Formats: sequence, C-alpha cells, structure tokens
Amino acid sequence: ALVMPAALNPLKAAAPPSDPDARMAMCRVAFCGSVADFPAEVRLSRLELDRTGPSYTLDTVTALIARRPRLAGSVRFLVGSDAIRSIERWHRWRELLAIARPAVVVRPPDARDEIAAFLGEFALRSGFADAPSWLLDIPPVDLASTGIRAAIAGGMRPDGLSDGVWREIGARGLYGFGGAR
Repeated sequence: ALVMPAALNPLKAAAPPSDPDARMAMCRVAFCGSVADFPAEVRLSRLELDRTGPSYTLDTVTALIARRPRLAGSVRFLVGSDAIRSIERWHRWRELLAIARPAVVVRPPDARDEIAAFLGEFALRSGFADAPSWLLDIPPVDLASTGIRAAIAGGMRPDGLSDGVWREIGARGLYGFGGAR
C-alpha cells in the first residue's frame, strides 16, 4: 500500500492545504509509527507533494505505472463514500477508471446500502459494470479532516486521532492547536 498526501485537491481549491511537510510527517507517524499496527508493505510517497499544480489522481496513477509497469491493471485507490459520489466531476475520470479502480470506504453519514445502490446506478449509467465490487467490506470510518481541524481549533482532541498524529499537530501548532487534551 502506498500512502500519499495530496498537494492540492482541485475539488477543494478554496481551502488551502496545510504545510506539505507537516502532512507528510502526520502520515509518517500514522502509518509507520508501529510495526505491529501496519505491515511493512505500507510505504509513504511524496509524489504528489513534489509535483507542481493540482493533484489529479489520473496523473498520479499514470506516474506510478510509468515507474513500475508491472503495476498496470492492479492499481486501486482508496476513496471515501462522500468523494465517490462526485467521481464524474474528477479530472478525466473515465481514463482514470480504465487504469485503476476505487476501493470505496463508507463514511458517515452515508450508509452501506445507499452507497451500494449509488454504485449500482453508477455502473448502469457509466458502463463500469464492476462498480458495485468497489465497496470494501469494512466498518464505516467516521473520521473527516474538516471535523478534526474544527475540533482542534475548538480546543478538543478528536476521537480516533492517534497519539503520534496528536503530538505532531501539537509540536507544529497546526489547526489552531492550543494544548487541548
């Protein structure tokens, strides 16, 4: 698995992202902080952070396959149920889905059955017949960066945030951190 923070999400261009090095450091402590929690197959990449311009998933997947041609046909990208609903607004989304498939995680307030229904309708509308299989069979993930930033700015430590990420946020004074516990 490859973890890579986006440099600039073109669908969220109105809200400037936090410092790229800070986001990479948070990924490092979240995904590589404990060998017991994450397998050695988890790697971090600065590919999007080091590239100029918007972070288009198609460009990233194309670059990965160019670097490692054996990955062609096996690349999947993790996406929340909130984001998959806007897939048809993504940059050259048909080309992206031709070379990589999403792995969809249900995020509240969405429910599994409504996302399954959305993917079924999308399959009929778009011609990507395998769309219903994109939904991962895991419990919903109730973490969102907007809520995390708001809680920290309000002086609270958000539930679900690892100790390492919390320490990194505090050390860098991110998101209005003021020493909340």
